[in-house]
Amino acid sequence: MDLKGLYADSRWQELVSKATRLENERIAALKLPHVYRLLDSLVKDDQKWRNKIAELTNKGAKIDTIEVKAVGRESPRSMIHK
Repeated sequence: MDLKGLYADSRWQELVSKATRLENERIAALKLPHVYRLLDSLVKDDQKWRNKIAELTNKGAKIDTIEVKAVGRESPRSMIHK
């Protein structure tokens, strides 16, 4: 999701600060923050590949093209399911 249009809004920095504070509170509340960070990094990595496939698809690539298949091969999820 592209939020660049909101960066100039006077409330943007306040929103970012609040989100950061809530995220830090959530991490502190967990008994195993390193597990939370690991899971969070997995979600972010998965999202990176989903965004790449969406980007290729939006540019007109068909799901069965070599380029999209290459992205699928490179993603960590595809390596797990081999």
